[in-house]
Amino acid sequence: MQQPVVQQPVVQQPVMTAPAPPQAATAPPPPAQPTTVADYTGLPPGGQYDTSTGQTIYVQTDGIRWQMMPDGSFNRLG
Repeated sequence: MQQPVVQQPVVQQPVMTAPAPPQAATAPPPPAQPTTVADYTGLPPGGQYDTSTGQTIYVQTDGIRWQMMPDGSFNRLG
């Protein structure tokens, strides 16, 4: 004869979640801006060109300056 099977009540186990990793005290640095762009299309929008010195300088709205090179590329100054 078979033994009667006694069913145990199902007990829900609490779901354990891993604690969130601690936040860094400082924000990560912003991505580095390029120091050279191939041509004017790589410059940030909104700036103005300054040719008063005989060279072509692109001045961004925040004051960062880019010098145009003979090949048409621009190098960030400063």
